[in-house]
Amino acid sequence: MEEVAPGVYVETGYASGNVGFIATGAGLVCVDVPMLPEDVHRWRAQIESVTDEPIVMLVQTDYDQERIISTYLLDVPIIAHDAAWERMRVYSSDKVLNQISEMLKGSDQTGKWQARMPDITFSERLILYKGSRDIHVLHGGGHSPATCMVYLPEENLIFTGDVVFCSMHPSMTEAETKQWLSTLNQLRKMSVGLMIPGHGVCCDKEATHALSEYVRDMRAMVRRSYQSSRSKSETSSAVIPEFMNAFLYDGRERERIRKLVKGGSDRIYDEYRAAAKADAARARGPSRPTKARRQRSHS
Repeated sequence: MEEVAPGVYVETGYASGNVGFIATGAGLVCVDVPMLPEDVHRWRAQIESVTDEPIVMLVQTDYDQERIISTYLLDVPIIAHDAAWERMRVYSSDKVLNQISEMLKGSDQTGKWQARMPDITFSERLILYKGSRDIHVLHGGGHSPATCMVYLPEENLIFTGDVVFCSMHPSMTEAETKQWLSTLNQLRKMSVGLMIPGHGVCCDKEATHALSEYVRDMRAMVRRSYQSSRSKSETSSAVIPEFMNAFLYDGRERERIRKLVKGGSDRIYDEYRAAAKADAARARGPSRPTKARRQRSHS
């Protein structure tokens, strides 16, 4: 755990993503929690080793499993984007419940898991005035419809959530890649000296250029393939070898990285296919209402 600014701490050691907290003098505002319950217990012990302030609020930066599985362990209000609340309804399905139960098998929370919906949601920006802090929770979007960031303007730092993966392959399976590029561009225009990414080491705005280039280049390659009438699988087969070495990774992670690249290619392919269908529908013009057929009465 590292203190990156007075009263602002970050832990980048969890595989599920970076977490942090902000001491306000009137309680701690946490930014995400680790995915696994045992890691949450460890994280809370780390917090208690540096401050006596209680946790009073949690900002959940997305709705994917790594961000929501263990939020129920904190008995405090949860803030998330409107889209997170909508998308998290799926967590009540038997299929997802079984998946999560399997993930937690062997932990001290086996059989105890329950979906914890956000208590407070917002659309574009939410400003928390807590103790000595002004904490801005901003909609980022791009990585998913619900990705949000936590900005401390006085400290000149931002928790980016999964808007930023620093020097590593991003997960793109639910991305809106055009919006993602726009969000990264807006982030570079902000007054920010330090970024705490969703994954990877703390960095500055320069680190966003490599991610933008990755997304932009993959979009271009997939677009050319789609316009050449190649299938989704043909496209990903061409994209994977071109992007596997875009960032360094441990050789033992090769299959996971391959899946990340394929997921990104498939997602972008779907985006272009959806855009083509929308363009075709607009070209056809508005559909005419079907006239009700008059029924002949028999008497």
